[in-house]
Amino acid sequence: MAERGESIQTPGQREARPARGRSHRRVGPTALIALVALVALATWLVVDSRKDSSPKSSSGNTGPVAYSLSSLQKFAGTISEPIYWVGPRRGRMYEITRNSKGTYLRYLPTGVKAGDSRALLTIGTYPYQNAYAVAKTARKGQDTVAQDIGGGGIATYNTKHATNVYVAYPGSAYQVEVYDPKPAVAQRLATSGRVQPVLKNVQSQARGPVAASPAELRSLATSLGHPIYWAGPRPNTTYELWQTTRGYTYIRYLPSGVAAGDKGDYLIVGSYPMKNAFKVTRDSSVKGKSTVTRRIPDGGIAAYSKKASTNVYVAYPGVNVQIEVYDPSARLTPKLVASGQIVPVR
Repeated sequence: MAERGESIQTPGQREARPARGRSHRRVGPTALIALVALVALATWLVVDSRKDSSPKSSSGNTGPVAYSLSSLQKFAGTISEPIYWVGPRRGRMYEITRNSKGTYLRYLPTGVKAGDSRALLTIGTYPYQNAYAVAKTARKGQDTVAQDIGGGGIATYNTKHATNVYVAYPGSAYQVEVYDPKPAVAQRLATSGRVQPVLKNVQSQARGPVAASPAELRSLATSLGHPIYWAGPRPNTTYELWQTTRGYTYIRYLPSGVAAGDKGDYLIVGSYPMKNAFKVTRDSSVKGKSTVTRRIPDGGIAAYSKKASTNVYVAYPGVNVQIEVYDPSARLTPKLVASGQIVPVR
């Protein structure tokens, strides 16, 4: 039970989270398969009205759906973002709900069905670039309690909403929210070291955003064993590198004087490892009535929705990488791709 006067906020109904940054829109590597449908979600993972600094979920709105432990683990292996929890519990089902803000895992007692309205232990996973740095700053805020936790992480909560505890780790692109109707339980779980991905082999640490030189980008491409793409070198430009836990790589073009992590909206080239990327991109694009498909230099194919031409998807025969090119100008993105300027970093 909540203490007298306390306002309980279940995940998704939170009053105050630290302000987000980057406003770029991204649909995501698998989204082209259902591109037209996802455009209706306002693209990408992406940007909803919060103008987030981080990648957002590409799954769209799904759930609530109840999973057994084995089916939850299977499902977690089919999506590109990690799902955090506080470990398995005997006699529980695991309810999953996903929307543009993130993924929510709710622990359902025996006999409780998915969608039940009661307040239950819930773990929210939110794509959130620089989550740790923001949490470190937020710890200085009024009414904020912060505690260092295992793994170099930090847990914070506002004393006015002590049922909701936020966890972040250095270098991670995700913020985790631990909610329980009993504040003491939420705080204990958040600081216990049990907050982790459902699939333990999913790395929780992401890289970036960091400024990288062309030489560093070439070195990264060599180490990955697959090409990463960009729009070539540009004068007076900082190349911002960002990688997700699933190996998706982004290069953002920042004008002179703009630091990595800036909230501005700039050209981004994303590289997504994907088996049969050319076939997936070609076949998926053909199915969408509002999709434009173009042949581009070197035998490649480009596809985008007329409703979201800021985001163009590119693939080449024999290359298991799908490329996404985003520019805030819907007029410039298709022209940039058609010009043949999107090439591997070499």
